[in-house]
Amino acid sequence: MKLVCLRQMLSFKSDISVWSSIRRRLSDGVIERRGGDAWRLEMLEGRMMLSGTPMISEFLADNVSGVTDENGDHSDWIEIYNPTRNVMSLEGWHLTDDPDELDKWTLPKMMLGSGEHLMVFASGKDRGDAGGELHTNFELPYEDGYLAIVSPDGSQVFGYDSFPEQFPDVSYGVVTGESEVLLAEGAAARAIVPTDDSLDRVWNTKNFDDSSWVSGSTGIGYE
Repeated sequence: MKLVCLRQMLSFKSDISVWSSIRRRLSDGVIERRGGDAWRLEMLEGRMMLSGTPMISEFLADNVSGVTDENGDHSDWIEIYNPTRNVMSLEGWHLTDDPDELDKWTLPKMMLGSGEHLMVFASGKDRGDAGGELHTNFELPYEDGYLAIVSPDGSQVFGYDSFPEQFPDVSYGVVTGESEVLLAEGAAARAIVPTDDSLDRVWNTKNFDDSSWVSGSTGIGYE
């Protein structure tokens, strides 16, 4: 299999962190912006989702300068989302970073309204008071990690299995709100099949000259 490097000719200068993510995952990519936040790449990973269950809509595994917890620490975080039209109970649901320990940390008795999000810090501080800030008893790795939310009886799992390398202050997950397609079908693009890793740290920079690459339109993918 040959890896194809792809650069889309956009009308705006893309954020470097976005391109860094794109070079690892080209398929099913969208970007999302909330309020005045910067554009962030949100990739759709393979996972199992069952109707009527909460989901992990987003997580941040390398929180450098983002939100802080009650101790002033930049703890990693997990966002739980209720995609249903009904209020759901989170009592007894589990969060875990280990597929062999599905009940590693348990959510307290609490309700989550339709379309609402709940932030849980993945700090290792282990705090489960429904009236306070929630913290898991584990932290998130930067890459090749496992993360899941599991039903009380262990029969329903929504998870990210072996998620890719994460970047500072760039969240990862699924889009649950307004989004914009980043790589549209038929968009102008340039591509090259690299013969070595000499382009690895330069091809995704803003001023990189790709004029010698093959011109075409998406989709461009794997051979």
